[in-house]
Amino acid sequence: ERFRLKFSKVLEKLLKRVIKDRYDFSPSNIFGELKQLGALLASIDCIIGTIAGISKTGSVPEELLTPSESMTNYLLLELVKCKKGEVRETVEDLGDDVKFIEPVLRRCEQELGMKLPTPAVVPTSSGSGESSFRERLEALKRLRESNGK
Repeated sequence: ERFRLKFSKVLEKLLKRVIKDRYDFSPSNIFGELKQLGALLASIDCIIGTIAGISKTGSVPEELLTPSESMTNYLLLELVKCKKGEVRETVEDLGDDVKFIEPVLRRCEQELGMKLPTPAVVPTSSGSGESSFRERLEALKRLRESNGK
């Protein structure tokens, strides 16, 4: 257990050092070379879901999960700092493909003093999940257009 805890903390420090190095290399946009924001956000969502699942089972001490939570929060915070509203838009575009990232994203936006979005009212469908997903996407697009985006 002590080894895993120490290893988790080492990984956390490594991530922070990599982010710091990226700021030294490209201070204006450390994620300027990032091409697949959606894939990265889906991966972060998966990590958050895994942490939550492990936490619920109680099979791993909380102190082992803390560095993972901290790294995930830190990475998302840095993404929001650099990409601003693009992160929110991408999460909204991903829809039901991401289930766990929303509360962490809201905390990051709040911490940065960003205006928190009001939940969009989207139509629900009694049909297939695919048509419901498309309806939600269309509703989100209309909402963005009406907000001048």
